[in-house]
Parts: sequence; C-alpha cells; structure tokens
Amino acid sequence: MAMCSSVWIFTQAYTIVLSRILTLLFKIISEKLEHDILSNGSTIPPNFQRLRLLHLKLSKLVSELDKDLGWFYAANIGFGTGLGVFTLYQIMKTTMDMFLLIMFVFWLLSSLAIIGFAATFAAFLHDAAHGPLEHVYDINVQDISMEKLAQVNLFLSKLTGTQIGFTTCGLLTINKEFILTIAGVFLTYFTVLYTL
Repeated sequence: MAMCSSVWIFTQAYTIVLSRILTLLFKIISEKLEHDILSNGSTIPPNFQRLRLLHLKLSKLVSELDKDLGWFYAANIGFGTGLGVFTLYQIMKTTMDMFLLIMFVFWLLSSLAIIGFAATFAAFLHDAAHGPLEHVYDINVQDISMEKLAQVNLFLSKLTGTQIGFTTCGLLTINKEFILTIAGVFLTYFTVLYTL
C-alpha cells in the first residue's frame, strides 16, 4: 500500500520539480533580457541573439518533455476531475456516517490537490516561457539593421505564435485559464447537485 502511494506521489513531485526548474530557467533568461535592454538604452542588446537561441532551446526541451508528460497530465487531470466529481456527488447525494463522510471529503480534497499542484506549476511554466514578450516590446527598433530586426521578429513570432508549456496530450495547453476552466467545472457541478 505504501509503495503504491509513494509511486504516485513521486511522479507528482517529479513533474512539480521539473516544472519549477524550467520556470526558473525561463525567468533567468527573461530577467537577463530585461536588464540588458534597460542597460543598453532600450535598444537591442549585443547578446540578444544568444538569449533568443537559449530561449528557443529551452522551448524545444519543454516540447520534447511534453511528448511524454502530456500523457501524464491528461491522466492526472482526467483522473482527478473524475474522482472529484464522483466524490462530490457521493457527499452531496448519499447519506453516510461520519467516518465515510471524512473519507469522501479526504478523497475530494486529494483529487483537487492532484489537479491543483501539477496544473499550477505547469501554468507558472507557461507564464515564465512567455515572460520575455513584454521586454521585447520595449526594444526601440528605430535605426537598427535588417538582420537585428529579423531576430526581434523571430523572437516575437515564437513568443506570440505558439504556446510554450505542457499540454494534455497536445489538446490543451495548461495555463491559468485552463485552471479556471477546471475550477468552473467543479463549481458548476456543485451548483447543479445542490439545486437538485
């Protein structure tokens, strides 16, 4: 029993730590870019190409990791949502003794935690990966060469065109809006059950 629980907790902890490390790396790139742009008088810094390529490599790493972790996130969110909805139904519509009620509340909170922790850290990763966008917009592009302008445009197209982050099997990118959608599912289901 303890081994099964530890395997489940280990995978959760692994994805949270991995998401946190990648988030920190994206934030370091974003902060370095912001510092270099401000110290260079809002013009394109000399190391812009290097920072852009470093961000691109991290984005490719996230994309490669998502090929494997996408299945984990889909199962994690699907299982957590199903378990949460089922236990919420049992709590609302079934009469039970105190011990059973405590057990169902525990499973409801566990399912919310399963979804919440992994999805929250994946959403932080998504935000950090798109963090340099506001700093790139601050670059003064007047009187710069076509080569440097092309670099800025490439970086802008990467940051605005594709979603960088973990997905649920490539269907949905896990971001803050996704977490609000899941919360809306639970709130709607609770409201429907309460009114019946």
